Amino acid sequence: ADVPLAMAPVEWQLPDYDPPPTDMIGPGDVLSITVFEAGVALFGSAYLESGSTTDAPFTVTDVVLLLVGAFVGSLVLLVSTGITTLSFSRSVLGERMSVGEATRRALRALPTLVVQSLALGLAYSAVLAVVVLLAIPSFQASVGLGIAVLILSALGATALVIWTAIKLSLAVPAVVLERKGPFAAMARSWRLTGGRFWMILGVLAVAGHEGQCVGNRFRR
Repeated sequence: ADVPLAMAPVEWQLPDYDPPPTDMIGPGDVLSITVFEAGVALFGSAYLESGSTTDAPFTVTDVVLLLVGAFVGSLVLLVSTGITTLSFSRSVLGERMSVGEATRRALRALPTLVVQSLALGLAYSAVLAVVVLLAIPSFQASVGLGIAVLILSALGATALVIWTAIKLSLAVPAVVLERKGPFAAMARSWRLTGGRFWMILGVLAVAGHEGQCVGNRFRR
């Protein structure tokens, strides 16, 4: 009988993957961003409270500093939202992204995010203007009628703003992840949130409650 030839031992070699970056975004970084955002808000509120306890009125410099602080805080909020969006989306897909890369992509998307925020701000201001325009002639006719119209229109405007905010809650991820324009991202968010209003509202309510708890913790 033929003797089978001895097979040469097979050498297994693991694939040589590049080492993961060491500056990854983790829960600690997300907490740091949340704490920083809460600190910006607390700094602004503390500045207002300190100004209100003194007899001296606000000067032009104080108003300018408050406006600059609000603008910088808004930019920081947009960038941090973009960074966390990129980090969590890549983590879900099993991919890794360094802090530097996430920051660069968030900064590249910042002009689009600013345009988007300005457009939403103008839209919400238009809703507020409609409420005021409805209330003014009602007050001229009767104080009671004016109060009733003001309350009803304010409730309707609040419901409209909340509904619109939920429908557009994925506009920032659409800009950062899919690199869409400001209005294309809002249209994309409007389609993606169809039939998921209450789920998204619940998630945002829980997230808002947690952020408020962090802010209250640092306010003490």
